[in-house]
Amino acid sequence: MDGDQPPSRRRLAGSKRGGSPPFGGRDGPGWWRPPGYFSGPLLANPEFRKRFLARLEEICRTVFTEEKFFPVIDAMEKRLDPEVKLWAKIARQDPDAVLRAFRADMQSFRAQVANRRKFILAQLEGQGG
Repeated sequence: MDGDQPPSRRRLAGSKRGGSPPFGGRDGPGWWRPPGYFSGPLLANPEFRKRFLARLEEICRTVFTEEKFFPVIDAMEKRLDPEVKLWAKIARQDPDAVLRAFRADMQSFRAQVANRRKFILAQLEGQGG
């Protein structure tokens, strides 16, 4: 929100994560960015922020879950499997190697859902959300 500053190395050093900024940030974590033209003022409004955080928590507990998203990812992976093999052959690449890379990417989607959800819920708990 307006006036927010990136977490400092000192603040990160006192966290459970240790002293080095996550995601390769130099002066702070790479995931931090300054407030946007619309999001900054909106999130600086206490009533809007309260409602936003409550809705975000509700979504993380009911919609943005492994139980809801993993079946979608699984179905997409199954549907795209034959296409990946076909395109690998057309590109004269090893279909098995390309398929392994594709499956690793799909696993990355699953990890993103789980890790992002966990991160958001931890942030909300830290703010009394």
